[in-house]
Amino acid sequence: MGFPEVGLGIIPGAGGTLRLFQHVGVGRAMEWILASRLLDAREAASYGLINRVIDEGGDIVRAARELMAELAAQPRLAVRLAKLLVNATARGEAGPEMERLAYTLAFYSPERAERMHRFLERRSKKTAT
Repeated sequence: MGFPEVGLGIIPGAGGTLRLFQHVGVGRAMEWILASRLLDAREAASYGLINRVIDEGGDIVRAARELMAELAAQPRLAVRLAKLLVNATARGEAGPEMERLAYTLAFYSPERAERMHRFLERRSKKTAT
């Protein structure tokens, strides 16, 4: 991945100049953008720009399906609210009030009640043995 735009006579779009510095600092963002720097996958991962690296020859489709299965196993409302809140916060549109509202909505959901009940049952079984 990289930031080749300046070398092409333009600037990074889609928030590249607006968000990169939040992840890597102003100095590093400035260097990468102005030098049209390309990063290999390991370097991008080390700065948190990508979530994971699949080794060459690795099964990227399998890795994507495993991640999708992990996400699909989570309570839908909690996932939806967390996603909305993280995105709104990243845009500067959310604060503690919105987080409290999302927490309250999730807390009173049937999914939360069921999952908490199952969690506490497993926990009490472990402590009983």
